[in-house]
Amino acid sequence: MKLQPEVKQKLKVQPKLSQHQRYALAVLAMNDTAFMAEAQRMVETNPLLEWAGGFSWHESGEGYDAALNTIAATETLQDVLLAQVYWSDFAYSYELAEFLIAALDDDGYLRMDDEEIAALCHSDPIAVSETIGALQQLEPAGVFARNVQECILIQLRNHNEPIAAIGERIVRDHIEKLAAHHYETIARALGVKLDEVQEAVALITSLNPRPGAQYAKAAVEVRPDASIYVEEGIVHIELTQRPDRFTITDHYHDVKEAETLAYIKKMTREAKLFIDSFHKRCSTLLAILTFMCEHQHDYFVHHSFLKPLTMRQCAEAIGFHESTVSRAVAKKTIMFENRVLPLRSFFPLTVNGNSRVHVIAALKELIQSENKHRPYSDAQLVALLEAQGISVSRRTIAKYRNQYRIGNALQRRK
Repeated sequence: MKLQPEVKQKLKVQPKLSQHQRYALAVLAMNDTAFMAEAQRMVETNPLLEWAGGFSWHESGEGYDAALNTIAATETLQDVLLAQVYWSDFAYSYELAEFLIAALDDDGYLRMDDEEIAALCHSDPIAVSETIGALQQLEPAGVFARNVQECILIQLRNHNEPIAAIGERIVRDHIEKLAAHHYETIARALGVKLDEVQEAVALITSLNPRPGAQYAKAAVEVRPDASIYVEEGIVHIELTQRPDRFTITDHYHDVKEAETLAYIKKMTREAKLFIDSFHKRCSTLLAILTFMCEHQHDYFVHHSFLKPLTMRQCAEAIGFHESTVSRAVAKKTIMFENRVLPLRSFFPLTVNGNSRVHVIAALKELIQSENKHRPYSDAQLVALLEAQGISVSRRTIAKYRNQYRIGNALQRRK
């Protein structure tokens, strides 16, 4: 049988998006920072658009420039750290680094453990630990510590003089004696002279236990897309941008000249397109957040594990297309308990219907409570998790053990 080349025409109908639809989707995909830039552009170029609580085209140029200068002159701790990451030979994930930088509190401390960060960022705990180690080398020294002791230790490691090594041993192994000023006891324990201990203590007390404090006031200006807070067991949602922020002025309602009137009509159409797209962004984001908060209610109120949740589940519940939910969630952040978190992190990865973080926590609890002389094999761990309603394979158990540097049964036996 001889095959002959043949050309066939195939008619395929694809929906064509209007300009209004394309622009609305673009606005929906913007995070708060990108949206603010677009809003400024629109207000600058459209004399009919007014921004309540912001600035308008009618304001003086001097006032507008002053507002921009205020924004530009405010250097946050996040700005300082991000600049060092971007301009250095940073060998780790920029996305993870950005999350960790945003998660710092006003004093420069990281109040989340590696496992929580890994779960929220869908990352590996080892990668999280290594990235934090790299970020701890940045200035100001002491940032990314979990407590004061670690903060001082990080700063001592940046000092090259021999006395810093003694200071490190004091802070690491004799912190309570240091607080009680038992310097002679410390000297005997370390096998060094008393004056060396006193010199080390002087160095320790000269260090800054709050390395981010000088940037704290500026840091609170970081704006997420929404804030979530709990009052009396009720979860509340507050969008950063209010739906009523933008209006169209009627200053030009009495224009008669034809050319000017045509210009006013064009500007009116553009202003309406922007406002309609903005309202659509607000209503979509609010619908997603409302459903997500209801689904993850126990996390917000009781700090329990996140429940499995997919974009498709959310889309079906609120009556949107899955791609719309995905576009609305991407690059958005929320503020919860003074932490800026990616909205995407509230749609956790699942393992056979269970959230990944829940599976890992259950696995670690079993291993921690096992008989150290007769530790569980991977097959036994599978069975024990199955009894808790968690279905995983032996391969998954081995994978999670390796990620958390947990040995097999033979290696754990004592």
